[in-house]
Amino acid sequence: MAASQLNDFFETGSILNSVNLPECSLPRTDRVRVTIIHKNSPNMVGQITNKIAENGINIAEMVNKSRGDAAYTVLDLDGSFPGDAGIESISGVIKVRVI
Repeated sequence: MAASQLNDFFETGSILNSVNLPECSLPRTDRVRVTIIHKNSPNMVGQITNKIAENGINIAEMVNKSRGDAAYTVLDLDGSFPGDAGIESISGVIKVRVI
């Protein structure tokens, strides 16, 4: 079970049964997927989506979940994703991963 859940995290970004992060799942599509671990604080999602918009990228689907001080956001994007699009420069962002 743990191996399957870990594999699902690597392939789709889904989190199940984590000790530190919230459970979060978004059905996989053929779009570019970006996952972001960040602090659970006001305006984090707004800052992230603004960076995406500044790069002229549309967000097709999004889910954001939090647990305590940590939050996890999954974005499916229309089009390509340039590097980290400046998301890692946002104070409170811990990790950005493109799948």
